Amino acid sequence: MSAAAPMYCPGMTPREVLDTAQLIAAFGALAVSLAALWLVYRRTNAASRTARDAQDAAGRSAMAAEASAEAARQSAEESRRSNDLIEQQHQREAAAAAERRRANKVGWRVEYRRGDGYDLRNIGTETALEVTASAAGHPAALMRDMPDRATIQPGEAHPFVLQAAWQVPRPSQIEVVWKGRDDPLSVPMPPKH
Repeated sequence: MSAAAPMYCPGMTPREVLDTAQLIAAFGALAVSLAALWLVYRRTNAASRTARDAQDAAGRSAMAAEASAEAARQSAEESRRSNDLIEQQHQREAAAAAERRRANKVGWRVEYRRGDGYDLRNIGTETALEVTASAAGHPAALMRDMPDRATIQPGEAHPFVLQAAWQVPRPSQIEVVWKGRDDPLSVPMPPKH
């Protein structure tokens, strides 16, 4: 066969065929250009969206970092306050222990004087502070000069009066509390001579 012969369409001149082919080629080029433009738009839009997402993520990350730093600051502050409270508690416990040791070095004896008079004597080795004595259930009118937040040195006595009356016997003991000992200590009353 010989070289390719130009193609003819029935009823069209070669010029018309050529123009039609160019027109088809132009439309094809336009279609390819539009497709390429669409792809560029999609990629640019995707890149723009990715950049916005990255920027949003960076903003959220910065906010999270600030929140984390604030939480760390608050945690450090809470830790400091907690340590201060623990230190204060240790100091209170040490002071209470010292008071208990001091309170354990205080001892009591009730001594008869005469009539309805008695002495509450500190027979311990330490000074007793805020000493209060009472006879539970005994009428207040039959008690006078009972120690009330008194300070009693070692060997010192606090005089008081505790009377009996008709159908109201003299109590067999008194209750004593002092700084460092909040639970009452029962001290027996001596017999009258």
